[in-house]
Amino acid sequence: MIAAAGKVAGAAAATAVLPFTTILCLDQSLTLASSTLTDVAQNSVSSAAMRGRIAGTYAIFVIIGDMMSEGLATVAEEKWGIPGLILRLGFLQVGLVSLLALGGGRRLWNFGLPVEAAQTPVAPLGVLAKSEAS
Repeated sequence: MIAAAGKVAGAAAATAVLPFTTILCLDQSLTLASSTLTDVAQNSVSSAAMRGRIAGTYAIFVIIGDMMSEGLATVAEEKWGIPGLILRLGFLQVGLVSLLALGGGRRLWNFGLPVEAAQTPVAPLGVLAKSEAS
């Protein structure tokens, strides 16, 4: 979404305001959805004490990441301008998420929970009724 916003912002026309705003609203909605899913996953697999540690550690990484990204964004904005920065940032996000998906594989989908053993198949109701009658 960020790459698309950068592409629209590169048009440098007044007509780009509405599509730019729409794309950023969609990006915000996706961010909210992913944050909610992360919270659900975290709450379902960890204790309250562990969630506090995770939240504290996460906050530290966010602060450090924000400081580094602000410094890099300043240099990139001076080199490419704001539309170019947004476009390249979007492509960087796609690349990073792709690396996470490749590295995490199936573990990202089950949140590290063990896969339960396959259960024996359940007989259909008609078969069960016939066996009880005999």
